[in-house]
Amino acid sequence: GERRLAFYTQQPYEVRLDLRLSTLGREVRPARSVFLFAGGAFDATYNDLFAPVTVPVPSEAARIELATVISGHGQVMPENCAEFCVTTHHFFVNGSENVLGLSNAGTIDGCMRRVGDEGTVPNQYGTWWYGRSGWCPGLEVPMVMTDVTDQVTPGADAVIEYQGFYDGAPYSRGG
Repeated sequence: GERRLAFYTQQPYEVRLDLRLSTLGREVRPARSVFLFAGGAFDATYNDLFAPVTVPVPSEAARIELATVISGHGQVMPENCAEFCVTTHHFFVNGSENVLGLSNAGTIDGCMRRVGDEGTVPNQYGTWWYGRSGWCPGLEVPMVMTDVTDQVTPGADAVIEYQGFYDGAPYSRGG
């Protein structure tokens, strides 16, 4: 269908946009999406933001994917752990755990190593060269697709839960 794209900045950027739409290599096409969770400040109360979500799975569903876009942009002091700590993000689909880890955080040069072909924007003010949780300056935050088809039953409800962890447990500082 028809889509509208917008970009706004007060800084003088040259913007180039290429759209490449293809169905090449896709077995099925997406027919529906359901918004599940939005982010927040990664502090001691972070996981309280996310109540389980019940999603009806269509009986004709051939594939179910969990689409996630996760970054450390919800900083909270004292440690700014959302940005600079290695975190894991746990999605439970009908009790089955799916873990996404953000391991670039906490490295002294994690974003600097991504300048070349990946596109980190170098030489910014501040600490642009440090590795961050799920992003680097100038890079898009990637969408990660996780196939959860075998964790749901077509024609039945699926219960989706989410928790963010630091060091194997919910983060306990800040907030």
